[in-house]
Amino acid sequence: MSAARLKDIALAAGVDIGTVSHVLNRRPKSFLLRAETRDRIERIADDLGYCRNEFAASISRRHGKVLAFVTSEMGSIEYTGRIQNGVFDAASSLEYAVTLHHLAGCNEDQVLKKILGWQTAGVVFHTAGFEGVEGICQKLSENGIPYGFVNLCHGDAFGVTTDDRQGILAAMEHLRSCGRRKPAFLSYQHTKSTGMTGYLRCRENAYEEGMQLYFPGQPAEFFYIDGRSVVGKRRACLSKQLARIKTCGIDAVLCISDLAAFKLLQQARNASLKVPQDLHLIGFGDLALAAICEPSLSSIAQDFEGMGEKITRMLIAHIEKKSRDKQLRNIRIPVKLVLRESSPRQQQKGTRL
Repeated sequence: MSAARLKDIALAAGVDIGTVSHVLNRRPKSFLLRAETRDRIERIADDLGYCRNEFAASISRRHGKVLAFVTSEMGSIEYTGRIQNGVFDAASSLEYAVTLHHLAGCNEDQVLKKILGWQTAGVVFHTAGFEGVEGICQKLSENGIPYGFVNLCHGDAFGVTTDDRQGILAAMEHLRSCGRRKPAFLSYQHTKSTGMTGYLRCRENAYEEGMQLYFPGQPAEFFYIDGRSVVGKRRACLSKQLARIKTCGIDAVLCISDLAAFKLLQQARNASLKVPQDLHLIGFGDLALAAICEPSLSSIAQDFEGMGEKITRMLIAHIEKKSRDKQLRNIRIPVKLVLRESSPRQQQKGTRL
């Protein structure tokens, strides 16, 4: 059976093709018709199995109802997937499709060609930083295509991230309530050439602020590992950090990510450091493994799905000119401190288990 055409619907509804086109494309002129006429046309279109040709419609509006999701190697499939699910759910609810593009090596030109070839209406980036996508962003701006970043804030684009400062300060307050005296921060290495990404700077600054608020007089202690990998030959690097933790009397470590915390947790056991008896440990992200590792990992939970959904709705509202509020181009959504065995809530004296 061939697909229903506008001509078939017009014939069945007793109207002209132009009227059918106005109704099915929800053009302003369609609202000049009587409601029952619009309802009859839409009902007949459904009965005949009409499917709107999005590519044909995109010619008149110069873009399709398609978003691009562009990601790079982020170290964890889980949180990229959860952000992606948020993008998909929001786009689908607003009748948009999403194409996926992976940045790897020097394929920026190929990714850009595909984005433009799909007549993309907007682009969502999930990358560790802005490096490597500046050229794509410039071309998107030249073509009038809006774009935004998940887990990053950008001055010239949309951005949705979490309130990492709030989470770090909540974790620091918790550590003080547990009687910890010397917490350290385990972060990723950064150099002058690579620079420091926004989320690294935010979390490290929040840790220093927390030290001043909750541990006055104690110096901030930073330990660094290679963020690209903490396995294989780079294991020795983390072992050195554990040796320093022992000699410096560190009794708690707040980690830049759950991945860093998992590796530290594993090697702490090998170094005869008991968690939480000798060392309290808190991660960042609250990945699924945090609840089932041994001991289970306390973590600052980020709403990855919520970030993906929010950036998608912001972009589509801008595309469809339903929002012109430039003050809401970059927003932060709340996080939650989830306490588990690696840094349990301090039991009040006299409280029974």
